[in-house]
Amino acid sequence: MNLSDIPKQKWLLWISLGTLALGILTVLITVAAPLGYRLNLWSYRTGFTILRTMVPMWLYIAGITAVITAVIGFLANKWQMENMTRLVELGAASVLISLTTWYAPQTYLEPDGDPYPSIHDISTDTINPPEFVAVLPLREGADNGVEYGVSRDMDPRLLVELTEQAYPDLLEPVILDVSPDTAFDRAMNAVNQLGWEVLDANKAAGRIEASESTFWFGFTDDIVIRLTSMSSGIKIDARSVSRVGKGDVGINAKRLRAFFEAL
Repeated sequence: MNLSDIPKQKWLLWISLGTLALGILTVLITVAAPLGYRLNLWSYRTGFTILRTMVPMWLYIAGITAVITAVIGFLANKWQMENMTRLVELGAASVLISLTTWYAPQTYLEPDGDPYPSIHDISTDTINPPEFVAVLPLREGADNGVEYGVSRDMDPRLLVELTEQAYPDLLEPVILDVSPDTAFDRAMNAVNQLGWEVLDANKAAGRIEASESTFWFGFTDDIVIRLTSMSSGIKIDARSVSRVGKGDVGINAKRLRAFFEAL
């Protein structure tokens, strides 16, 4: 290695370190969005705005710079192998951080890349949705009520339409050919398996109410499960409703699918 190569190495090394710093900055912004809400520094809407705008912007910058840095490392064939390897490692680390952070804003898109519908109430029965009882005192002061389809910019007919478009698989109940006691026990086992907080388990009324908090922002959503005896067996309906937020980025639908799968 010639002495004349040293300034070039330091220059490229600073680029690689800067790239790594960009990746770390993106991670910090991603974590700060929900953390700021939990610490009451800003509203959840501000947190969502950060995830949807700032994170993708810094993510793209960090990702592109990381790839460039890695390519420079491979092309730096005049370096000693040790120095070149270090640059490639830093570039690769930056790419890995960027790809990991990429997951957060992608949780706001459906698998096909379309935005989730702006709804927060999913029920298998849209005509006679299961009703909450024990949860009601806990929802006092919540942004969203529990009357089906009654919220800002929403009505029952529109909610049914949006649910049919986005989650047609959830618009029918599950029927179990078992006794009422067995069906209730299986429903309770599924709830416990999913780790939900049980708020009420009324076997006589055929109703289970529970809550679950989301990972990122700690939002609390409520679930009610209704068991109805029929000639063909026990019909099980379920409903999941967010306490805050106009939309739920698909979490309530995912929750009901997880319940029926566990059932």
